[in-house]
Amino acid sequence: MGNFRTALVSGEPLEQEVRLKNADGIYRWFLHRNFPLRDEKGNVAKCYGILFDIEELKNSETKLMRLVSSLITRQFPRSDIVNHSMCRYQSSFAQRFYRQAALADQ
Repeated sequence: MGNFRTALVSGEPLEQEVRLKNADGIYRWFLHRNFPLRDEKGNVAKCYGILFDIEELKNSETKLMRLVSSLITRQFPRSDIVNHSMCRYQSSFAQRFYRQAALADQ
């Protein structure tokens, strides 16, 4: 919460990843973006914020790191590790992006 208050006082936009607990007591990752709205004198009059659920992205990143670690342990050539890992990550990211875009269009 300290970052939010600092951004509010400074009037700077804020972007941070946070874990929030839902009503069922389950934590999920969110990307929080906060944007100030200034009045004619330049003072912060209001702040608008949005939360993006990034739980699947965080899970994909964790899986990717485990995969890379596993490949390194097995002594695969580093170029193969990077190419294989990035293809899987980009595929996962693209699927998530298109799902969110489809929801936004509804």
